[in-house]
Amino acid sequence: MKILNNFWLRGIGMMLLGGIVFSACTEVSLLDPNQAAQEDATIMMDPSTFRSGYGIDPNSNARMAYGSADCTDEETYCVSSSNYYYKTDDKSWNAPGLGGVYLEYYQNVAGEMVYSFDSYKNNNGKDPNLVGYSIDGGDIIPVSKSSTITFTIPLDAEWAPCDEVNRTITVHRNSQQSLTFTTSYILLAVCDDDDGGGGDDDCEVEEFFYDHVGGYTYDFTYIPCEALTGATLKWTSPHITGWSSDVTLTRNPGKKRGTPTVLSWTGDVPAEGITVQITFDPDCTQTNAGFALLWTDFKVNEVSKKYLHSDNINIRATNCPGK
Repeated sequence: MKILNNFWLRGIGMMLLGGIVFSACTEVSLLDPNQAAQEDATIMMDPSTFRSGYGIDPNSNARMAYGSADCTDEETYCVSSSNYYYKTDDKSWNAPGLGGVYLEYYQNVAGEMVYSFDSYKNNNGKDPNLVGYSIDGGDIIPVSKSSTITFTIPLDAEWAPCDEVNRTITVHRNSQQSLTFTTSYILLAVCDDDDGGGGDDDCEVEEFFYDHVGGYTYDFTYIPCEALTGATLKWTSPHITGWSSDVTLTRNPGKKRGTPTVLSWTGDVPAEGITVQITFDPDCTQTNAGFALLWTDFKVNEVSKKYLHSDNINIRATNCPGK
């Protein structure tokens, strides 16, 4: 009798299991692929599932694609000194081997739009230099020849979240060749310190700037919101062979060619700020673009402060040592 009962129970169990599997399979088979994609997207945009790099995490120094950011949800989608939402565009030059220009733009916490253009090569051609840009059909603003251009445009004094900023920006390779980008950005709120978003309402004195001392020597000054203990400062210098400084700087490991050099210093930064003097040894052989980029970014504890002073430091190859 035990055997029969066991057999009967097993039979019932198999029938129930089969029903569950059939039900699950039926549900999967009836689920529209587009619906599945939408559900996946919903899960990704659910603030409760945010990880470092997604949504606002004040400890992640997140750089996030704008995507479906909602300007009306100021608690979830806001900008701070360590979180911003970027948009991109990409256009090609109408010439063999010249590649194109990549654009990344975003709103920063200082009340500005940041536009960064990077000219790249194709078919083993050289990176085409950019010589200037114009905004909304205005006059051309010349720049030193470089494959990269970064600049900021202040927002209107009375800007508010959900305002739309539309700009037409043209970058110029020479007097005959240019590429025009039409940009649109819905502004987001600045994070409120009270909700842990990392906003800078109490940080009115943060500054970063550099001064040209002479030759290849520059003074870099950083003034924090408050005194920092054990802070790590980093300078990105793509085209240098060496350096000297009035503080001890370490260099990132990696290839000497093709990998930007990152110089680092760790120590205490007083509230009144710190100035570090660096003399660069330019490397004008790394590119065929006719220039050397001595500096492109400055970070404090992995947070870029370039938006406080956005101009790259570059010199023409004709000004390199021995030229």
